[in-house]
Amino acid sequence: MENSENFSPLKNAMNFGAMLGLSSILISFLTQVLKIRESMIPSILTYALVVLFIVLGANFFKKNNNGFMSYGEGIKQGVLTSLFASILTAFFIYTFFRFISPESLQELRDLAEIQAEEQTKSEKEFEMAMKIQNWIISPGPIAVLTILTNTFFGLFASLITSAFQKKEDNSFESNFK
Repeated sequence: MENSENFSPLKNAMNFGAMLGLSSILISFLTQVLKIRESMIPSILTYALVVLFIVLGANFFKKNNNGFMSYGEGIKQGVLTSLFASILTAFFIYTFFRFISPESLQELRDLAEIQAEEQTKSEKEFEMAMKIQNWIISPGPIAVLTILTNTFFGLFASLITSAFQKKEDNSFESNFK
């Protein structure tokens, strides 16, 4: 298959990132609405979807690149896919906690307070832990942490999946591109 002139690796990552982002938003929304925050199932499902969309995006890239993809190109596609997805997810999370359901944010703070009470030994430690948690458990920091953690996981997943998906173009002509 010839490399399509209309094919853009960035657009490819954005498309698969959008699909992953919308899937992650749906899982986040259902997690909040159904109040299943302490279940591992949404996290496992989200991680599986990240790997799935990174693999699908890399396969589409390879298909439109004459069947070839270097290890670096695979990593780049995976990281960009997860970055775009995490930006969409972070926007949703910020909007949800800030405008749609601020009471859900308070529920998270209450859970954090219970955990801090169990884990701290003194009143001073507890106050410090609550001060930090109240800052972190707010829409802005949660959104930023979402972007950072999801993109990092995308990098990690890409490092592994690209090792299996790569196919170098070792032809004589590829040396002159």
